Amino acid sequence: IGTGRLLRRLTGASSVSRLRSYALATLVERSASVDLLHIDIQGHEFDVVRAALEAVSQRVKRMVIGTHSEHVSQQLRDLLVHREWSLEAEEACQVHRSRGKESLVLDGCQVWRNSRLQAPLEASDLAKVDRNVGRRYAA
Repeated sequence: IGTGRLLRRLTGASSVSRLRSYALATLVERSASVDLLHIDIQGHEFDVVRAALEAVSQRVKRMVIGTHSEHVSQQLRDLLVHREWSLEAEEACQVHRSRGKESLVLDGCQVWRNSRLQAPLEASDLAKVDRNVGRRYAA
């Protein structure tokens, strides 16, 4: 059975489209500098970041990474802290455990700063962001 036929059978879809895919390193290497990279790929974040780490570390200033398990969050911390990345913020994913099984309730998030390419935000910068957000969402 062909891949297209199998996917149609499993998903009930009437057609399947093939999309071109790229390695993260390939995409990052197309730019001289990347201000912000957002990664949210449903549990495969560590594998993708690890495979592209050299290119990402040379060009990306900050990463926001969605996390989908405590294990992936810890893998990312172990990998990036030792490569001159600073964890600026983290919200743990929320997992429900029942009968020996885990199910994700709420995605987690990590914000990383590349210490080689980006200085930390100053308190005055954060105050500016807070004021701008307040204005944007004011009645």
